[in-house]
Amino acid sequence: KEYEHEPIASTAFAILHPFAGVINRYIYFYLRSPSFVRFVESTMKGVAYPAINDGDFFQGYFPLPPLPEQHRIVAKIDQLMARCDALEKLRADRDQKRLVVHAAAIRQLLDPASLPSRPQHVQPFLFSHFPELYTVKENVAELRKAILQLAVMGKLVKQDPNDPPASELLKQIEAEKKRLVIEDVYRSNEDKAENIGTPAFMLPVKWEWTTIQQLGFILGGKRLPKGHSYSETPTKYRYLTVTNMKDGTIVDNDVKYISQSTYNEIKRYIISKNDIYITIAGTIGVVGTIPEEYDGMNLTENASRFVLFKCDKRFLVFLLSSRMVQDQFAVMTNKMAQPKLSLRSILSTGIPLPPLAEQHRIVAKIDQLMALCDAMENQITCATDKQNALLEALLKGV
Repeated sequence: KEYEHEPIASTAFAILHPFAGVINRYIYFYLRSPSFVRFVESTMKGVAYPAINDGDFFQGYFPLPPLPEQHRIVAKIDQLMARCDALEKLRADRDQKRLVVHAAAIRQLLDPASLPSRPQHVQPFLFSHFPELYTVKENVAELRKAILQLAVMGKLVKQDPNDPPASELLKQIEAEKKRLVIEDVYRSNEDKAENIGTPAFMLPVKWEWTTIQQLGFILGGKRLPKGHSYSETPTKYRYLTVTNMKDGTIVDNDVKYISQSTYNEIKRYIISKNDIYITIAGTIGVVGTIPEEYDGMNLTENASRFVLFKCDKRFLVFLLSSRMVQDQFAVMTNKMAQPKLSLRSILSTGIPLPPLAEQHRIVAKIDQLMALCDAMENQITCATDKQNALLEALLKGV
């Protein structure tokens, strides 16, 4: 680019002023070539701030053709790059159309109003266009969401008339909650939840519309007390943060440790292997289970603990991860500078509850379908890797 006044560059730049007989755009293309990039990578030093000094940089070999050939090379590169740009645009347009078509089909599949006509229209369309639609990972991600939504609508597995109804399960849960309140294990949360509003869709027979509040207790975590900090050396007391909560479980990603004195001050604010975590600040609405090795660890104030009773824990994780529940979390999150989902809002979240036996069948079916989604994503990755390998092999032969 031409500037009215020649700009001054910082020390992070190397400035090249071509001599007569060398085209600057030819130099530009060579500096972006794999061979020169490999030279720079082999010569640079440093980890946090990698750099190559001027002396090493200007020692790099440079293939210099005659001036007329430089012009021909630059013209050919421009021509080929224009074709690459056109191919990228065609591919992006094609992938965008796949995303739009797939999104429309999934919306119709999940629309309760379209359920009677769905078998005649949407399912055959998805089946017949499956290979074309699922060549992009974005569509597989949407398919995962659709699987969860169909599950919570009662459309993923068949209902069994011999299953005890969910209403009986709710009675058992209520009795257990009352017993624990009487024994002063937990405080009653009967006054915390608000009205669940109008049910989102018709449920199968023996299912019940309820709230999270009716299934257990929601408890918060605790920030470190004033004057306390993380331990610089590992201790037996770990402090779980939102960054540890990924992929439906706890990952050993910079787990924090605290001293015994810090633990003694916040030992009430723990999470057990029987609970479900729900993040309420930072990344809101992430849900998962607690591995046994993290049982009894302290919990950050940016997450909550869902103590549940007599339900399939993994079904509830899938349920709370579904679009229906996540949409409610999004609406109920306050819009302050630092958004947060309140514990009262979580308790008020409306959810559909199937019989316990059907919960188990739904979990098994989701596991089966998610494994197929994993396989599709692996196929997409392998296909991309093969294309890249083929292209690299072809270029090496040129």
